[in-house]
Amino acid sequence: MSSEKNPFPKNFLAISALYGLISAILMILLTLAYFYVSGSGNTPVIIWNYLLLAIVMFLGVKKYQKKILLGNIAFKEAYVCGVFTGITASVIFAAFMIYYSKYIDTEFIKNFISINALKINKNITTDELKIQIQAITPSAIGFYAFFQLILISLLLPLLIFIFFKHKKFTNNQ
Repeated sequence: MSSEKNPFPKNFLAISALYGLISAILMILLTLAYFYVSGSGNTPVIIWNYLLLAIVMFLGVKKYQKKILLGNIAFKEAYVCGVFTGITASVIFAAFMIYYSKYIDTEFIKNFISINALKINKNITTDELKIQIQAITPSAIGFYAFFQLILISLLLPLLIFIFFKHKKFTNNQ
C-alpha cells in the first residue's frame, strides 16, 4: 500500500482566479443595480453579496472536483480552492468599493457611518457624527469590505466541503 500525495494541478490558481473574478463581477453588478434602484446613500445589501460569493465558490470547487480531480476531492483541496476564490473576489470587490464610495455614491460613507454610529450609541451628537464621517475614507471602506469578505471566505469553504465529502480512493490494479 503506497500512499501517494496528489499535488494541486498547475491550473489550480487559474480556476480559483476565474471564479473569484466571476464572483466579484456579480457582486459589483448587484451593488450597482441596488444603487441605481434605491438611489444614493443606501448601503449595499451585503447578504446578497455573501450569497453570490457562496454560490460561485461552490461552482468553482465543483468544477475543480469534476474536471481536474475526476470526482475525488480532499478537504485541503476544497478548502484551498474556496479560499483562493474568496481572496480573489475580496481584492477585486474591495478595489471597487474604494472607487464606488469615492466617485459613484458620495453619500455612502455618510450614511454608512450614521447607521452604524446610531446602532452603537443612540445619544451621539451631530458634531461627533461629523467627526466620525470625516475620519472615514474610501480606502477604509475598501479595507472594511476586504476583511469582511476574507472572513466569509475562510468559513464558506468549510460548509462547501460538506457537499463534496467523498472518500478518496486509489486504484489498485
